Amino acid sequence: MGHNIDKRTKFIEEDVHGVSQVIKMYLQNTRVKHWSANDAVDEVLSNYRVRSAPDAIEVMKNEWATCLGKFLKKEEKTLPQQAVKRVQLFKKTAVNTIRAPFICSKFTNSEQQDLLDFMVDKNLMRTTDQRNKRLRSYDDAPEYNKDSSIIPVSSSTTTTTVPAALESTTTTTTTPPPSSSSSSSSIKRARISSEDMISKLVADSGTEATIDLGTIDENSPNFSYKKKLMNRYCLKLEFALTMDEHEILTTLAEGKDVDSLISLRDDLFSRPKNTITPNIEYIRTAIHHLITLYEKRHLLYPLHNEAFYQIHVYSHLLDGILLHDPDFRVVRTECNSTVARRLKAIDELDNDSKLRRWDLIYRHLGEQYDLFIGEDKPGSASATDIKKDSKKCDNVRIDMLKAAANGTSMSELVEDLEAITAQTYGLEMTIRGTRKIGDTFVHYTKAKATIPATITSKCTALAEFMLVVISLKRATMLNFIKLQIAWESLSSYHVQFLSNGEDSPDSSPESKSCVNLDSEAVRKYKDLRLKMHLDKAKKDMKEVKVEDHVLVADNLEMLFMLALSKNIDTPTNDKDDEKND
Repeated sequence: MGHNIDKRTKFIEEDVHGVSQVIKMYLQNTRVKHWSANDAVDEVLSNYRVRSAPDAIEVMKNEWATCLGKFLKKEEKTLPQQAVKRVQLFKKTAVNTIRAPFICSKFTNSEQQDLLDFMVDKNLMRTTDQRNKRLRSYDDAPEYNKDSSIIPVSSSTTTTTVPAALESTTTTTTTPPPSSSSSSSSIKRARISSEDMISKLVADSGTEATIDLGTIDENSPNFSYKKKLMNRYCLKLEFALTMDEHEILTTLAEGKDVDSLISLRDDLFSRPKNTITPNIEYIRTAIHHLITLYEKRHLLYPLHNEAFYQIHVYSHLLDGILLHDPDFRVVRTECNSTVARRLKAIDELDNDSKLRRWDLIYRHLGEQYDLFIGEDKPGSASATDIKKDSKKCDNVRIDMLKAAANGTSMSELVEDLEAITAQTYGLEMTIRGTRKIGDTFVHYTKAKATIPATITSKCTALAEFMLVVISLKRATMLNFIKLQIAWESLSSYHVQFLSNGEDSPDSSPESKSCVNLDSEAVRKYKDLRLKMHLDKAKKDMKEVKVEDHVLVADNLEMLFMLALSKNIDTPTNDKDDEKND
């Protein structure tokens, strides 16, 4: 889809018409539901250089808005209503979206990279000129003075080579990738079932019991299956923020130094008490603690042990958001999970099995159920130790789903549940999940986030980390609500037959005699009632969602646009379309 432009000579600020053409090609060759200002910016930056980030942003902002307006005017009558609403959302929020911190940083990084490339080119040219001058001096010398052993060569030029990255950019001709419209078949292909995709993945890269979507990269022939499954089952962590939370994190993302953090902290602590929600309390407390860590440069030290990160980093940036509900407890450091006890109760685990210990457990007190489990490692940990922890977390997520299934009693409802763990490695956090699809446990990466070691120009990464943590808390609670619905449905079914001695639909003597005479009829009746309970539970579980005032999106850009345009009817249910992709 790339526009055939010499990236080495063209600047965004100097070729507005060309930038417009690149954007038009992107809009024309990409399905509306897959549009992204992020991708459009990447497309432009792959063809152009940036001399001045503010000027480039201004050009991109104007051309993005203009092209969206022209596209809507031209295609409005032919597009489905849902697609029209999405285009209208993009158009309405175009200017502010390009100004978003996570997009502006792309232009700044490109400007810095171009400056670095310029300095490399300049140094190479200077070195070459100096060498040529010495060679010309040698050529002009008398013949009898010419001796290959005394050619004037400086030590600075004997090993001069062109960097591989620079060499590739100067010698390789950019070939525009094929457009999506030309590569797609004119005949609409049949929708492949989840079972068929799972079977193919099991045959290629998994076992009958488990597959790991995290091991499938973009170069894998099964990557399209991974994308479809991630979309169809909404496996990626959905970002969920209220308007107040979004406003605060946007302000944080725009910060560039410790003074920005101090200013935001002071503002948050000066707010009226009745406006401070648990999540805002988490944000301001975490920022307050981070200021000291950044001012004293504690996070730059690479050899901190595991306890340092648990006590001074994640106790505020992860545990802090889990402490506000009195019905739940955060259990820390070398603790045992209730999962093993539940598995032993249903004979899924031997009584002599060794209990595994965990660094973090988020537990519901009443049900004694572990909603969320975490494992920590310092930044100095070996790759082998990280891999062991990852495997350990994969296994416990399977155990969590087995425990929730309670043997076979709730096996049909487990497919709508999810097991979640977090694995930290220094300042990096990986959120992984597991779902049971058919008879196979499917592992996947829900989200990744990193706490910047230094705050200079990296407040965006810090805001994204807090966004992931807040969204993770909401996803965990939704999953627990679904689990409660499943438990209540099963309990209701059992209570219905509890007073009937022979499990009959009626407790009268007449019905009991009928049971003895026709137990098959009773079995069918019980199966019918169980199916009714399960069907109702499935319906109720699918309807579980966050509160209406919470914005939900599967990426930062859509979340930003929804916040900008919260008063219009926006296509927030595009994920339903993606499930059918």
